Amino acid sequence: MSTTTAMRSDPAAMRAERQGMMSCLADFQAADPGVRGQAVRAAAMLSVGSADSTDPMLLKALLACLHDPAAEVRMAAADAFNSPEGPPIAALPPLRELLHDDEPCVRRAAAGALGASSGSPDVVRDLANVLQDSDADVRCTVLDVLRQRGGDAEFCLPQVRTLIHDPDDGVRVSAIEMLKDFGGAGIGADEAAALMKDASALVRRAVAGLMGQVAQFSEVPMAAWQNALTDEDPAVRLAAAAAARATPAVAPLLAAELSAAMRDESPLVRDAARAAFSGAIGESRPWVSYLLQIHLALEAVGDTASERALLLVEGPVESVSLYFCEILDHPNPVVVWNAAIGLSAVGPAAVIAAPRLLPLLGRSRTMFRVCGVCGFLSMGPAALPWLDALVRRLADGDPLVRQLSAMAIGGIGTAADAAIPALRSALNDPRETVRTAAATALSAVTVAANQSPP
Repeated sequence: MSTTTAMRSDPAAMRAERQGMMSCLADFQAADPGVRGQAVRAAAMLSVGSADSTDPMLLKALLACLHDPAAEVRMAAADAFNSPEGPPIAALPPLRELLHDDEPCVRRAAAGALGASSGSPDVVRDLANVLQDSDADVRCTVLDVLRQRGGDAEFCLPQVRTLIHDPDDGVRVSAIEMLKDFGGAGIGADEAAALMKDASALVRRAVAGLMGQVAQFSEVPMAAWQNALTDEDPAVRLAAAAAARATPAVAPLLAAELSAAMRDESPLVRDAARAAFSGAIGESRPWVSYLLQIHLALEAVGDTASERALLLVEGPVESVSLYFCEILDHPNPVVVWNAAIGLSAVGPAAVIAAPRLLPLLGRSRTMFRVCGVCGFLSMGPAALPWLDALVRRLADGDPLVRQLSAMAIGGIGTAADAAIPALRSALNDPRETVRTAAATALSAVTVAANQSPP
């Protein structure tokens, strides 16, 4: 049961509410507009906002206050109808009239109340007609109200679009945000680039968040992205990095800028830039995400080696492999894990790390053995000198180690024929994942040697 329902089922509460309402109604007739305004605000607290539950006497009094000679009272009365339930139907005509009131504060209150209504198309059209109001705060309020109406307000987007050049920065931001809800709604690339030079950081922030949508339809000049990613305001840089991440066609072209942004003074910008950079070049440089994870782990403990990981995101694969190799004995397990998995992504260049991987295969902790085997996965035939070590791991106590070992052996190819007996034994492994990996590896090892796996 709601509080209001409970009160109205309690005779004492009902009497108290009635007395309060009568007191408010009496003050509606006060000579002092301040008293009348306060009475309206108090009465609004007694009303639940909908036509079905507001006391008829109180509703009539509130409607009359919409025509009060004092702007303070008219504003309070309009605010009284701004509730989640929306204003009653009887209040719509006077509220629509108040959209043209002489006082901006009244026009704002009326717009807010009308925005709360389920409303008819006429109400939305009336609100759209106020988009050119002389007061910036009114224009902002109307934009915010129309934005909440969603598709009902789509017809007024051409008017909204003119407001992205409004003299007031708050209006420009509200207009851009509304257009953003409609996928950019016709903002062109050159226009977005020009707005990125706006004097207001709030406007630049809104535009930076919009550029990803604009880029879906036209090519935003790289200078605009560069300006956004190097903006003096960290919120603008953050919005730009997030937009770049969401725009696959653009992010690869911003590798240098995103790389620089990964050193931003703001941790939020750094995180967004890392995500955008990793997504941008993930296909061509799949090890980058592991470098970034290592960078994060080292940065979190103040290890200066984190900078080297960041420098290598654009480095040659040979240097990356060497770096992964060097930190395989790092005391932080997260670093070791990402180094080993990173080696599995660099291809044959990972062979440089083989001597460092061997000790991991003998560690008691499963995670390190998994890391060790992962490092061999992408070496292909170059892993042949370490075949015996991989064969021994086919009998490891952990099924993941056994599975990965079979995969690494299969990657060696026909040169790994010495592993055939062990692979055949692995076909009887209790784990299906291991059996499947062993069968695949056996096929790869025997196919060119004209041998058929059983």
